Amino acid sequence: MSGHVASFGSSPPRLLHSPRRGLQAATNLILDEPGLNLHATAQADLLRFIDERLAPSHQVLFSTHSPFMINAHKFGRVRTVVDDEQKGTKCVC
Repeated sequence: MSGHVASFGSSPPRLLHSPRRGLQAATNLILDEPGLNLHATAQADLLRFIDERLAPSHQVLFSTHSPFMINAHKFGRVRTVVDDEQKGTKCVC
């Protein structure tokens, strides 16, 4: 099942796919704080991997609080999500 995401308790989520085949079809990848335990340089490497290897063939959506996970040259892709007590959760686009 290419693109199936599994998370088991406190274990990190894993993308379930065949290592030999990789992700064959276009896949939606949703990542929650992928750079959380990485230092700034590793976060930049991860962002470059997402941009160069994943994004051309797959839709990638991730949440972050880290400025190192945002490409300043592609700032138009960034969306801010706010939680308003009266309006609920909204995407500020």
